[in-house]
Amino acid sequence: MNKEEQLFCRRLQELADISDRRNIPTYSDFLNLNEQSLFWQMQQELFFVDVTLEGLHPMAERKIACFRPKGAGADAPAPLSVVEITPVNRKFAEELTHRDYLGTLIGLGIDRKKLGDIFISEQTAYAICMDSLASYICDNLTRVRHTNVSCRVVSLEAIQVEQNRKQVSGTVASFRIDVLTALAFRLSRGKAADAISAEKVFVRQKKKKKRDGMERNWKYIRKR
Repeated sequence: MNKEEQLFCRRLQELADISDRRNIPTYSDFLNLNEQSLFWQMQQELFFVDVTLEGLHPMAERKIACFRPKGAGADAPAPLSVVEITPVNRKFAEELTHRDYLGTLIGLGIDRKKLGDIFISEQTAYAICMDSLASYICDNLTRVRHTNVSCRVVSLEAIQVEQNRKQVSGTVASFRIDVLTALAFRLSRGKAADAISAEKVFVRQKKKKKRDGMERNWKYIRKR
């Protein structure tokens, strides 16, 4: 674990301590997959509070760590909002990408760690963010590239996106993670091993190592 990761784990420990000591819920910024993997590794050390990862939408990749006092109830809503971004005139709107929306939001001075996933459905984007940022985005986001847009806070049910999954089948000599990654992403064993060494392969948000084995009903390997 490098110094940056040690500081990150220390911050999670501090949030858990504050939740326990003050008897209040506390929340981290949005975590990437590597940070979520670190979170799960230290979960047992945070036994004195209830801990969950929440991204608001079932398909969300980026999530916040939630720390709640024991017995306070894990169903309390996380401080997350959905901002719907739509073209003012759909007829003349550009074909905007995830990078376009994310770049514009960061250009407003918003820290990436305060933003969750951005889902795109046809000409509409749904940005998940911390509650405290929703009004700021609605008031200040008026254009993405050359397309004028309008924003409003909507309910989670308004997100109309479908998960894009592809089923891959084949025969493997062993259930090692590098073998399965090579099969799933049509890579050579060498390239699969390189991706794992570069810490880009995760299974259920947990970073995998080259020699890890997998259960026979494995699924949901994700390569960043």
